[in-house]
Formats: sequence, C-alpha cells, structure tokens
Amino acid sequence: MLGCATAVVVAFGGFLPGQIFRPAVVGAATYFAIRMDRWLGLRLRAVLAMAFGLTGTVLGCGIGIPHTVSDGLSLRATAGLVALLLGAPTLALGLITLIRTIPRRQGKSRPRLLAICCIPLSLAFFVGPLIQTVAAVNPPPTHLGLITPAARGMRYDDVTFTTSDGVTLRGWYVPSRNRAAVVLVHDTGTTRSSVLAHAVELARQGYGTLLFDLRGHGASDGDAMELCWRCERDVTAAVSYLSKRRDVDPTKIGVMGLGRGGEVALTAAAADRRIAAVVAEGIGRRTPVDTITLPLSPLGWLQGINELTRYGFTTVLRQSFPPRSLRGAIKRTAPRWIMLIAEKKSLDASRIYQKVSPNNVVVWELPRTPDTQAYEFHTTPWEQQVGSFFRDTLYPRVLAR
Repeated sequence: MLGCATAVVVAFGGFLPGQIFRPAVVGAATYFAIRMDRWLGLRLRAVLAMAFGLTGTVLGCGIGIPHTVSDGLSLRATAGLVALLLGAPTLALGLITLIRTIPRRQGKSRPRLLAICCIPLSLAFFVGPLIQTVAAVNPPPTHLGLITPAARGMRYDDVTFTTSDGVTLRGWYVPSRNRAAVVLVHDTGTTRSSVLAHAVELARQGYGTLLFDLRGHGASDGDAMELCWRCERDVTAAVSYLSKRRDVDPTKIGVMGLGRGGEVALTAAAADRRIAAVVAEGIGRRTPVDTITLPLSPLGWLQGINELTRYGFTTVLRQSFPPRSLRGAIKRTAPRWIMLIAEKKSLDASRIYQKVSPNNVVVWELPRTPDTQAYEFHTTPWEQQVGSFFRDTLYPRVLAR
C-alpha cells in the first residue's frame, strides 16, 4: 500500500516520460523489496523499511499536507496523506529495529547511544531540509482571481507568449500611453492578481503594464518551484513581448517584482540589457552564494547549513543549477538603476546589496512594514516613489538620491 501511494504521488508534474518513469521505478523497487524480504537479514530489512518509510514521510509532509490544506483532498494530496500515515510508522519501526541490531560493547550501550544521538541531527540537517525542498519544488496549485483590470476601469488585452524553453505564459496587458512599459512579477505562491493594484496605479500614470503568471502559477503552463530558478526566462519572454508592441519604445521597459519575483527581476536584468530599470521589493537569499555572503544571526550557521542543503536537494530534484547570485546580478546590472524596497525581514539584506553597487542602487526603507506589503500600507508614498523612479529612469535624467 505504501508503494502504491508513493507511486501516485510521484506520477504528477514534469513531462510525460517522467510521469511514466517515476511510478515505474517505485513499482519496481516495491516489487524487489517484497521478493527479497525473506532473503535479507534483520539489519538489511530494517534499512529497507527505513528507506520506504522515509520516502513516504517526506512525500506526505512535503506534498500531502500542504496540498490538502491549499487544494483539498485531491488524488495527489490523498495519496500523500496515505504515504505519510503508512510511512512514518514504517520509518520508526525500521529505525528501532536497526538500533536494536547494533551490538553492545563490553556490556555497555554506547554505540546505540551514539546512534540515538544522531537522530535529531539527521532530522535537522537531512530530513527537515529534504521535506522543505520537496514542498518547494512541488507547491500546491495557485488559482487566478476573478478580478481583472476591467474591474478597475482599465482597458486590457489577454496575452500569451512563450519562453525560450517552450513554456507558454498567460497574462494581461494594459496599453501604454507614454511609450514606456513595466513588467510586473508576482511572488511565488501567488498569481498576477496579487500585483493588480500596483499595475493599475502605474497604468494610471501612463505606463503600459504587463501582468503575467510565472511558470506553474495561475493560468500559465510549466512546473512551479518556490525558488524560481528558471523564471528569468519568463521575464525575458515578457520583455520580448513588450519590445514588439507598437505602443512601447523598446528602450523604455522596466520590471517590478515582489519577493521571489523581485529576485527574478534582478537576475533577469543582469542578463537582459533591454531592461532599463528594476524595482525589487522584499528580496533576501536565493542561491548558495547569497547564503554564504550575507551575515546571519549568532545561530544563523544552522540556518545556513539548512539552506545550503536545500539548494543541493533542489539541484538534484529539479536537474537545475542555481542562477546568478543576487549580489552578482546587482553588479552586472550597473549602471542601470535599481530600487530596493526594504521591509522588516529584507531590510538588512537590502542595505548590504546597496553597498555592492552604491552608485546605481537606491533603497526605500520601511522597517515596520511586512515584506511585500509596501503598497497596502503606504499607498500614496508608493505611488510617488515608484512612479517617480520609473519616470526618472525610463526617461533618463539625473536621478535624485
């Protein structure tokens, strides 16, 4: 039963060959385990039980629980919960059996005690990061809201464009009235609806605004992941769409992003010289280089090890290497201007990123504001700060600092 539940969970996501191959591997492993169980010794049987139990537990915690909370009891979520309910006891039983097989030395149980002490370390530095990674690369589906720009009095077009790796993205475009345009990039776990208010305000100031769903989000195709390591291609495709429109001057294209969307905007700008200016709100750490170079709290080394382990697991599970670090992206973007909107959790990181390239990075500090909530808490100042930033950078003058 555990093998069947695991096969159902791993069958979702990715391309069709993977959807066939992954369940086939799980099925073959389950068949092998059943056939070999009678021939294996107690210790190997315990290890085998731990392997199956750990797989079920990780999939249940990383997929079953979050998908159930977000999307109800879908087939994948139900299979994940079954894998967890069967996997956790199997893991515990295998672990207890394995510890009992460890021989005593001179009547003492120090080897067993050492094995028991390794359990919390394994949970902290292996199992925990693995569950977080599985959850990050298999997020629950996000659903597009019912409100469109038309509900805010804006004329818009439904648009579709394709990335360089063949992913179809869908969005809304409000035409430009001043020859300039801004791409708006939402945070992970949300959709273009979350930046609708920002887009409407910029549109009122005359800018063309392109809101689209990142890959795997909302109405767009592709697979989502929390770190958005491949989403630079999405922003590049959006810029390509704008650069071909008659109402847009290709030299007057900016990008604004929230959270992970802001991080994607920065790394996309580093590689795409068509992006004239970037506003990034609530950015933090996104790659191993960011984790290593940014200061952490006194016990932050624990967080650092956890993050580095997650990056490694993500690389393996998604067959995708980390993108350019944010520090490197900011250096690469110069002399084009960057505005960092820094709130509670992102304040320290934004100050450090400004020091990387102080001549082209400005920071708007909002230390008492929750991350990515600047517009909601400071609507009028946001309209003035962001509007004037794009006005001064897309229509080049000397930017007031």
